[in-house]
Amino acid sequence: MKRLVAVLAMVSMPAMADIEVSNEKYHPDENGLSGIFSYDVTNNYDVAVSALDLRVVASTPGREVPWADNRGSIDIPGGVEPGETRTLKNRAPREADRAVSEGFDVVFDVEPMAAYDASGSAIE
Repeated sequence: MKRLVAVLAMVSMPAMADIEVSNEKYHPDENGLSGIFSYDVTNNYDVAVSALDLRVVASTPGREVPWADNRGSIDIPGGVEPGETRTLKNRAPREADRAVSEGFDVVFDVEPMAAYDASGSAIE
């Protein structure tokens, strides 16, 4: 239930300053059908982070409308300890794969919306 409340509330939540996301990259697969994107997550909290709610935008520079603008949750096996940076990977939205297959460049912007500690409670 805690996660449901956080997901409903994250629409209006500002980006989290204690979680830094950087180095977002798209990695198409060989046939262009199911690429992944990777990004570095740095935990500046004083507790480990076990999961994140994220907003992921896939867009092409110079285009006004993004290919995808999704929100979702990810569990982080092993977590991200205080002060640690880890590279995480997720499957790219199909719309981003389709854009790449049509010859467009796609960049990702990953914005943390909520973080959870080892017990699954939202970190304030």
